[in-house]
Amino acid sequence: MYAIKCDICKDVIGDERKKIMVGFGWDRFDLCAACGWEVVDFLQDKKLVKLEDVSC
Repeated sequence: MYAIKCDICKDVIGDERKKIMVGFGWDRFDLCAACGWEVVDFLQDKKLVKLEDVSC
C-alpha cells in the first residue's frame, strides 16, 4: 500500500483533501495541512498565490 507522508514532519497524510503539494515539475513536496499552511501564508503575503474554494 502506498502511503503519502509529509516531507517536513513525516506524518502519514490520510485524507487527500488535507494535503498541500508544493513545487514544480520533478521538485514536488507533499505537506500535511499543519506544515503546509506556513508555506501558503508566505506565498499569500508575497501575492504569489490566491486560495480558491474547490470543494465538490
